[in-house]
Amino acid sequence: MAPSLKMPEIPSDILVSIFETLVGDSESLIAAGLTCTAWHAFSLPYLLYHVDLSCHNRGRLPEFEDDVVMPVVYASFNDKFKPGNLVPRQRAFLQLMTDRPELATHVHSFTWTLVYSDCSDLTDIDRETWVVFDRLNSVTRLDLAQILGEREIEYSRQPPPRLFPAVTDLRLVGSMNRKLVRAIITALEPSDLRSLRLDHLGDEGSLPGGLPMLEDLADPYIPNLKNRAEISGPIDEALFQRQESGSACVFPGPMWFPLRLLSSHSLSLTHLEVKLAPINMEIDLRNYETMYQHTVRIMLKTRKSLESLVLYFGNDSIHYEEPNSSGCGTDRLTFSTYVDHHPPPSGYDYGVPGQEEYEELLKTS
Repeated sequence: MAPSLKMPEIPSDILVSIFETLVGDSESLIAAGLTCTAWHAFSLPYLLYHVDLSCHNRGRLPEFEDDVVMPVVYASFNDKFKPGNLVPRQRAFLQLMTDRPELATHVHSFTWTLVYSDCSDLTDIDRETWVVFDRLNSVTRLDLAQILGEREIEYSRQPPPRLFPAVTDLRLVGSMNRKLVRAIITALEPSDLRSLRLDHLGDEGSLPGGLPMLEDLADPYIPNLKNRAEISGPIDEALFQRQESGSACVFPGPMWFPLRLLSSHSLSLTHLEVKLAPINMEIDLRNYETMYQHTVRIMLKTRKSLESLVLYFGNDSIHYEEPNSSGCGTDRLTFSTYVDHHPPPSGYDYGVPGQEEYEELLKTS
């Protein structure tokens, strides 16, 4: 009988070929890594090539369906609908990248859902999220979503100034703040970007000073069909600059911000995808029109290179008897969510302007 071959004696070029073939097959790579210590060390970089620690691509979540929640629900209906093991798995990854930062260069495809319930839930390793993200400089494919249980969590608005500089395939999903989007868009090389997908991407909005614009504060003043329909037309350059300087409010709504940043650069996109939720009485008309305007600009700039185009604009919610199951994973549904609307609080407690000051802000926004 032929003598057994010890694992470490397998030529390295053969091992490389084996593990390159297994990239994307996490179960096989994990099994191979458990074979021996040498294979564990060898397999880890290949296991990290594709990292998917997300819940925003799960679509229908039957484990949460009942008489109140309709049969089609999405991962972002509420942050409580995330898989029970998501946060522990994310924390394990953050711990690994913190303990062994040299492994960060092996991550090339990164899918992640930013999930925060409240400030008290954040652990020390959670607060290393931006530090770890800042090390992922080899990521070329980024699929990032944000789901916040409490949008006033300050940590979610403290990203480093530049993130993911090597990205060529970008998908942004859910409700985000401009600081995070700016960090990604300004870091990448626009001429190298090949695929851009904005999947129901929303701007969380902000007050002067950077505090988020919460729903119950924005609702009475947002320029929509319900209360301020006379304010229409896309947001012009002057208002945009006031928003950038912090002297004008940013209302929640479709986020055109990344398109605005990219429109001044040379682009060679081959795929463009922009999806917006169906129009309803609450949607910010100016943000919607501005989103459309900048989408057209990007289309015109890339008309020679574009090979595929997906647009969801102008759908009327009246045609949807139940939520559209083809929508993205973080499309926010409202069929069993009720928000109490209150007038702006008086004074400057928590940095929020009072009624009189708020009306003055509205004149300039």
